Amino acid sequence: MGFRDLYRKTGKLLPMVVVALLLCVSVLFWGCAKEEPAENKKLPDKITILNWEEYMEMDVVKEFEKEYNIKVEFVYYVNEHEMISIIQSDPGNYDLAVASGSIVETMINLKLLERIDKNNIPNLSKVDKKFRIPPFDKNLDYSIPYLWGTSGLAVNRKYVKDEDIGWEILFDKRFKGKIDILDDIQEIFAPPLKILGVSINTEDERSLEAAKALLVEQKGIIRGYFDTIEIMKHLEDGTTYVAYLYSGDTYTAKDKNEYLDYIVPDDGAPMWIDNFVIPTNSKNKYAAELFINYVLKPKNIARISNYLWYANAVPESKRFLNEELLNTENIYLTDEVLKRCEYYKPLMGKRNIFMNRVWAELTR
Repeated sequence: MGFRDLYRKTGKLLPMVVVALLLCVSVLFWGCAKEEPAENKKLPDKITILNWEEYMEMDVVKEFEKEYNIKVEFVYYVNEHEMISIIQSDPGNYDLAVASGSIVETMINLKLLERIDKNNIPNLSKVDKKFRIPPFDKNLDYSIPYLWGTSGLAVNRKYVKDEDIGWEILFDKRFKGKIDILDDIQEIFAPPLKILGVSINTEDERSLEAAKALLVEQKGIIRGYFDTIEIMKHLEDGTTYVAYLYSGDTYTAKDKNEYLDYIVPDDGAPMWIDNFVIPTNSKNKYAAELFINYVLKPKNIARISNYLWYANAVPESKRFLNEELLNTENIYLTDEVLKRCEYYKPLMGKRNIFMNRVWAELTR
């Protein structure tokens, strides 16, 4: 018997039936709203994340694992070019990676990234507006901002007494054998290019040749080119006096060596945003997006910042930040200082060939 027939036979009974039906439907939908989305019922047992070593607060990870019953496995890379090679050699085996801006753009061009479903990352709305239209991925189609900082000068004040310190200190013969440099192609060129007064992304051949000459001269006085973990160890034990290092890593090392100081020179520094990206053919894309969203919760990302001493992309997290971290001027930079900083652009064309050739000469 249809509703129309029921109405003809019962008259006023229809409203009662409709009410009852509506109540049943409401209860049904209310119950559904309380449940996890259908996709959540198909969550994987594990996701695999490519990341820098010691670049995550593991208690946050453990809580994610407990909440979603997903094991998080980390695979660490030494530099981002290695990270790209890992993804290219094993496509589909990684669900998430951390990549800086210029590398994001390179990976987009190489078609190594999946487009992100922002509907699964509602906490993206909490990301600072100044990070929502980055030059390397203007609509955040392939990347989600995570932590940010600068590449600058780490100095041991027990041995370095200079008051006005600039990029030139990385070429100072007074500290021969006591200078560490990041083992990254673009990073090694930034200090000499800043000394020359040109952009860290310059394509001017004369400027690049002049920067090469400075690097060749510098090679004779530095301790070597190292990854961040090695540089931090050298700073902690006091065997390195000056280093070219990332902001947060310097402050982490400072926990074990109170004499350490981090400096952004007056003429600015390279600035970067590290982002979450999803490698192409990820088998667990939705779970990866759940992880991103979990990390972007203000309290969670604040805990990560408090542990790593890096600024993060979520302003609302500041109420949970360590007061000392929040007030450290070389971490949360003023707008005036930010104007003097630059993002790296991807290595392409003749500039790419030139820098790679120089890097090969310096490290052979």
